[in-house]
Amino acid sequence: MKKKKIVIVTIIVIGVLVLSFFIGAGFRRRTDVVLTEYSVSEDGKKLNFNVGVMSSMGYIRGFKDGGGGVKPHYLTFFSTFGGLNSSFGAKSEFELDLDENDAEIYFCRADGGYELVLQKNVDTGEWTKPASAQTEPSVIKTYEVTNSEFVEEYFENDKLVTMVRYYEMSDETWKTDDYTYQYKLKITGRMNNSTKDSTFVFLSNIKDITFEQAWKASGFSSNMDDYFDEEDAKFVAMK
Repeated sequence: MKKKKIVIVTIIVIGVLVLSFFIGAGFRRRTDVVLTEYSVSEDGKKLNFNVGVMSSMGYIRGFKDGGGGVKPHYLTFFSTFGGLNSSFGAKSEFELDLDENDAEIYFCRADGGYELVLQKNVDTGEWTKPASAQTEPSVIKTYEVTNSEFVEEYFENDKLVTMVRYYEMSDETWKTDDYTYQYKLKITGRMNNSTKDSTFVFLSNIKDITFEQAWKASGFSSNMDDYFDEEDAKFVAMK
């Protein structure tokens, strides 16, 4: 009887710990959020905006607004529930209510402060990124790694399977979490003994990559000389 109680208590404790981890992850602040796209409704009362994260791990579920009206909007973003890289409830598109007195929007940062990401021109009423933010390229679109549950389905339906998270930038370059590239190359051809074409996607600082170079450098070659240095080209997707 005593052993049975110990087992029950142990199970309860483990359950509580797992639940705490699952829920607790959703209250972690995200301080690496970047504004990618935005638009304001015709009446000026709604801001629709898209965001991404610069880290290679994690997603956003929502935000808390700590201002508005006579105060600037101070937005604090939160991770998804379920663990460090859980996509449960993940969102990238949000809506913010605006007041006629609103003039500034800030995102929270790691130092405990906030960074100005949007400001309103009081003369024209137009919302723009501050000059300091415009000097640096911003993320237009994030390409997430394909969930392992869908890889087989994507291959069967001739859809691109993304192997590495990467970003399309506002200055027409492409980035991984480590390097910046000038080109995104989609290289299509037919491998030996294959019945259909294959496509390999590389982010590259090399303008031209042949199909033979592409399939070898995508993991099919056993010769390390067939692979590119990562700063020159990075294999990111295929179908």
